Formats: sequence, structure tokens, C-alpha cells
Amino acid sequence: MAMIEMSSAMHLLPLSLMLSATAAFLVPSPPFQSPLRRHHARDPSPLSSESAQLRPSFLRPDVGGRGQLTRRYLAPAKLEGGKALVTGLDATMERTDQRPLDALHEQRMWQPIAMLLPPEIKTAARKYLTSRVARYSGLLSVLTYEEGDPTNLAQIKQNLQDVTVWLALNPPISQLNDYLLAAKGAGVQRVVLALGNIEGGASDWRSIESAMASALKEANSTEFKASILVAGKLSDGEDEGLGAPIRLTKCTDEDTLRTTAALGVGMGEFIRVAAEALLIPAAHGTATCLSVGNEIADSYLRSLRQKGLSRRDELGELFAGGFEVYEKDYLAQKEKEAERQKRLEQEEEQTASKEQREKEIKELFEKAAKQKEELAKKKEEDKCREILAREWRERYYAGQETITEEEYIKVNWERGIDEARKALGKGKTPVAQP
Repeated sequence: MAMIEMSSAMHLLPLSLMLSATAAFLVPSPPFQSPLRRHHARDPSPLSSESAQLRPSFLRPDVGGRGQLTRRYLAPAKLEGGKALVTGLDATMERTDQRPLDALHEQRMWQPIAMLLPPEIKTAARKYLTSRVARYSGLLSVLTYEEGDPTNLAQIKQNLQDVTVWLALNPPISQLNDYLLAAKGAGVQRVVLALGNIEGGASDWRSIESAMASALKEANSTEFKASILVAGKLSDGEDEGLGAPIRLTKCTDEDTLRTTAALGVGMGEFIRVAAEALLIPAAHGTATCLSVGNEIADSYLRSLRQKGLSRRDELGELFAGGFEVYEKDYLAQKEKEAERQKRLEQEEEQTASKEQREKEIKELFEKAAKQKEELAKKKEEDKCREILAREWRERYYAGQETITEEEYIKVNWERGIDEARKALGKGKTPVAQP
């Protein structure tokens, strides 16, 4: 009987274990919570609006399926500069030049940044600009696309409403005044007309200069600021020219325009300067020529960087005419140095010439003295020979000498020289034998 009860208990044990496991499985577990949700559960108070505005602008503003707190963490910062418009962008079906948009976005002021594109390439440009760089930099958070013909001023006017700043790339030279008047009438605060790849003859330079002067004279006011930037051939390459020395000079005459067109500049530097001109007060109301720099520009740039100036401050000094003053002083100093060097060389030449003349005079005196001495010596020798030859003849014909005349002269040479000196009125001096 005991054996039967033990066997029944062993059969019931697996059944109880199964029931216990099933009961544990049916108990509901607490829902999974992300770290942000757990933080929100501990501190249900929402973030303040001030904290929300400090979120980095490189994060996308809307991510589906996230809670309110998560969306606030991902919300872009509010940029208070206003709307920026870019026209004349190099955009085709194959590529879109993103550099002007990046240059404006790096200023961290403008929202939105609008680009005016023809309808047929708007989709291609949107696809091209949806890149990892554009997402991570936050450009996509502020970028908008507007349709219109960027070469048609009438259509551009329709897109100027609520625009704070306008970067117009390569507008027609004949319409510079119309562009600025349209911007002023629409309430735009700042405009930069960037003219690249300018070229032409003497008549073209005069027309460009006249168009720029007329446009700036009519357009600038207290509330509206305009700038014109002119450059020659723009070098290819996305980062071409960045960091290289540049020249910024006032476009006041045809020679400056001609020099600017001949020198050219990198495309990257051209876009950077054009975008920064919107924020630099010294650039407002000016027509400025941009070109690649020379050794003087490099020296000026190094002098600015030694002062610890930022890139924008450096451009401010350039727009204010700092390079022209520096170049004038630099050339004046070089001219003084050249004059001083020339004067030193002339003095050295004069000193060398004086020493050479003194040397030549000394040599002439020495030569004259030597010639005089040789002449006197020859005269003495001739007189000596004359005296001794006469003595030999007298003694020879008298039968007193048996040696020849030359032997007699040689034997009596010293005595003959003394007699010759006496005859010539000179004292007795030692002489060499002939």
C-alpha cells in the first residue's frame, strides 16, 4: 500500500512543476522603458523652452515614434537671423554646388536658407543635397527649396518677401541696379552681388565700373546695405584657394578690374568672402575686387594672424582698406631700402673708384720715376762709354794698351761711371759692372 502511494506522488510531481511554470509565465512583466523614459518617469516635469532652444541644430527636428521629451532633445536650435536667399547657384541635373549654402549655414544665423532653382532640376538638387554631410551639419534642418528662374528678375522678386539677406551669385552686370532696387523695395536688409569670371576689353571695364557705381549710389540707405564683389577666373575644385593669401581692393578704376580679371581666385575663397560680406560692416556700400594674393598679401595676412584675429576679422580689415594701406607702406619701405642699397653701392663704387684712381696715379708716378731713373742711368752709361772709349784710343795709338776697347771699358767701368757722374754734375755713387 505504501508503495502505491509513493508511486502516485511521483506521478503528481511533474504536473505540479508544470503548473508552477505556467503560472509564472502568465504573470505580466513590466513594460520596457528606454533610459529617456525612465528619466522622464523619475522627473515628470518637462524641459523648459529655454533648454529646448539650446539643442544642437544638427539634429533633425522630427523623428517619428518618439516621445515628447525625445523630440525636444532632437529639436534644432532656433536661429534668429531671419531668412536667407541664394540665387544663381551652380545647379544642374548632375550636381548642385553646396558651398554657398554651407557658407551661410556656418554663420549659425539664418533660418531658413532658401535656394531658388528651376522646377526641372529641383528634384535632382534635393536628391543631391540629401547627403550625410548635409544631415550631420544641420543644413537639411534649415534648407528650403523654392521654384523659379534664377536668371529672371521678375520671378526673383516674388521670392524676396520675408527675406533678410540675399546672396546673388553672378547676376547680369546690366541689371545690378535693378537687382538692388528690387531687394530694397522688398524689404531685404543686406545684399551681396557676387560677380565671378569677369572678362572683357576696355569698354567692358568702363561699363562694369559705371554699373557698380550707379547701383551702389542708388541703393544704399540706413536700413538697406548692399555690397558688390568682383573676381576674375574662378579656379575649379571645391576647396580651391581656401587659406591662401588674397587681395581685397576697391574697384575704383579700370586698371584694378583688369588686374583682378587677370589674377583670378579660388572658387572656395570667392564663396567664403561673398557670404562673410553679409556680416562685415566695412563691406557694406562698397564694390570690392577679389583676387589671389602675392608676397605682400601673404605678409599682410601673417601680420593679422599674429594679432590673433579671426577669419572674419581678417576680412573686415581687408574690406576696410587695410591691405591697400599696408601695400603702400610696404612698397614705400621697399623703395627706401632699394634707395639705401643703391646709395651704398654707389658709395662703394665711388670708394673703389677713388682707390683705383689713387692706385693708378701712384703707378704712373712710380713708372715715371722708374723711367727717369732708367733714362739717367742710360745717360751715365753712355757718358761712361764715351769717356773710356776716348781714353782707350789715346792709349792704344800711343802704344800703351794691348787689350781691346771692350775689355778696357769693362776693367775701368767703375772709374768711368764716377767720371761720367762728375761730368754730368752728379756725386759719386756705387754702380754695377756692365
